[in-house]
Amino acid sequence: MNVLILSSSSENIEQKYIEQAQNVSAFLAAKGFNLIFGGSHRSMMGICYQEFIKRKRDVYAFTKKEYIDQLKYLEKAKINIVDTTFDLKKLMFEKSDLIICLAGGIGTLSEILSYIEEVRSNKQDKPIIIYNENNFYHNLFEQLKIFEKEKFISSNVKSFFEIVNNEKEFEDKINKLIKESEKNE
Repeated sequence: MNVLILSSSSENIEQKYIEQAQNVSAFLAAKGFNLIFGGSHRSMMGICYQEFIKRKRDVYAFTKKEYIDQLKYLEKAKINIVDTTFDLKKLMFEKSDLIICLAGGIGTLSEILSYIEEVRSNKQDKPIIIYNENNFYHNLFEQLKIFEKEKFISSNVKSFFEIVNNEKEFEDKINKLIKESEKNE
């Protein structure tokens, strides 16, 4: 199975976010997942790449033409170069079986909301897990409550993603998804 991990390429973040990416990636790679990601060698994205490569998993890096210079650091990845962030989001979504949303900035937030809407509006059966350690996405969830209260979205939007708050919840959720997948084979 291919897992799309959304995360940050910012090098100015706290170490706890790097560790989060490392732990999540090591666990998923050990479970046999292949990585789909935004194609940066820096920060959380770079750690994800390293953990999957270390465990001899396939890695698919998607990036825009503007960032081609970063690809030299991803020599073991299968590279996909696109023109726009819209193309990037679409291709990563299509290639993935599961989406994990780690801490990130505006690009990560854009991807999260795009993928929730894609699953909702096109009735896709693709799990989306938002990793909310230390309440990182608290304000996003509060904003969704405002949208719901003001009738811009229905309450069922929450059914298109799941929230985990720590490593144990995350691992339990992945193990459950793997068992469900094995039953369906």
